[in-house]
Amino acid sequence: MPTAFHTDLDLDNLKKINDSKGHHVGDEAIRAVADILRLTLRKTDCACRLGGDEFVVALPNTGCEQAIQFAKRIHEHSRKELSRFSIDNAHVTVSIGVTTIMPEDCTYEDTIKRADLALYKAKHGGKNRIVAA
Repeated sequence: MPTAFHTDLDLDNLKKINDSKGHHVGDEAIRAVADILRLTLRKTDCACRLGGDEFVVALPNTGCEQAIQFAKRIHEHSRKELSRFSIDNAHVTVSIGVTTIMPEDCTYEDTIKRADLALYKAKHGGKNRIVAA
């Protein structure tokens, strides 16, 4: 049965890009991800920038496999588009955490926290990956 999934995504190595190329280049990378989300989302989906280089995406009426496929599409588009911002050994990529709204969630913040924990696992697992929780 379809449910609502949340995806939390964050750019990897953006600080290194900001420090070496300038914040205007980092801002371009953030805009590139926003453009990718705009082009990939359905009309019923909602993406928001939480701040810095972190985005959250709500995917209503979406099953688990569909949410993972969505995350894979975002990941692949981002890999291609963000490669132009990379320098030396600092590659701009995205890490993504995916989760569902659970019956015991009292607020959307509960769901977002779980997506954020999955994102944290992706970051600490080597970055540039998708983790579902």
